[in-house]
Amino acid sequence: MKKTLIQALLLSLGLSLIPSIARTQSQEGCYMIGADGQRIDLGRICGQPSSGGNSAAQNFKIPIKRRESGTPVIDVVFNGKQTFEMLLDTGASHTVITPAMAEALSLQPVADTASETGVAFPLGLVESMEAGSIAIGDILVAVSPALELGLLGQDFYGSYDVTIREKFVEFRSR
Repeated sequence: MKKTLIQALLLSLGLSLIPSIARTQSQEGCYMIGADGQRIDLGRICGQPSSGGNSAAQNFKIPIKRRESGTPVIDVVFNGKQTFEMLLDTGASHTVITPAMAEALSLQPVADTASETGVAFPLGLVESMEAGSIAIGDILVAVSPALELGLLGQDFYGSYDVTIREKFVEFRSR
């Protein structure tokens, strides 16, 4: 018993002499940094889908150009050739564009939809939209005469978790 107590005291004394260094995790996710400084994906062990060592496949960033009333403004490419600034509206379920955008895209109305206030908005089909690494095709957008900037809605980025940082928006595949 006395020998066990002495061993326990020596062990705790020895551990207290080891300097403790605590660092914050610089990136989100489940990983470790190897001796060579490379990131090693541990997502499978942590119950997350593995990115196969390529974190860019699951996590990417889009620069914020500026903010309008605190809301991020990012560039979105329509139909592979025309870039427009749009508000990343986390409260919008659907993407809404301005009449000037609709005209520049030669958007043909295919239907109308009514807003909560009963105002009808024309709907048009856009061939493709891209922001960073997100690209979707054949998306139905509404055209609102009340907007000065388009609203990028959840119909575009809804399969991603979104984190708004100071200078970029981070998208993470679910």
